Amino acid sequence: AAPQTSYEVSVHQGLPALTGVELKQPFSQNVTTRDVRPAIGFASEGSVLPANLTNGIPLTVVNVKEVNIDFHRLQPEHIADFNRHLSESWQGRFYRYDMLRSWGELAYSGRFDLDPPLNTVVKKSIAVEDIPALQEPGFYVAVMDEAGDYDYRRYITYFVVTDIGVGGCVS
Repeated sequence: AAPQTSYEVSVHQGLPALTGVELKQPFSQNVTTRDVRPAIGFASEGSVLPANLTNGIPLTVVNVKEVNIDFHRLQPEHIADFNRHLSESWQGRFYRYDMLRSWGELAYSGRFDLDPPLNTVVKKSIAVEDIPALQEPGFYVAVMDEAGDYDYRRYITYFVVTDIGVGGCVS
């Protein structure tokens, strides 16, 4: 059923129950379906973003107007530490946010307006190529949460900004 849709549910007199007893009189009631529960998430587990040639970081969103995202640039010697902790995480959830500052630096923190249509799952993109602090080649970890929501749910992805180009041809 579509969200925020009202229906009249009617049960006719004589409808038999599993026990065989029949409904003695008709019954009607109006019901309204609820909105889709707000949800956000990164639409990829990791990305390689060629410098100055990217569509940004993809998100999936429903009923969330704004998100906060912290972008950490990791030092090269700590990329393996991050990957190890990520692979050891339960159900792909990363819990060592406290380590991100010791593994690198907070390169940028910002609030991003998403404003999707009500009750519709939408793919959005965060245009990191427009943020000067994220144009430097390197390994980045993005940590996202819903603006104004304090339930400790955070979403994480990583991406690499590179100025190394790879080409190929098929003959």
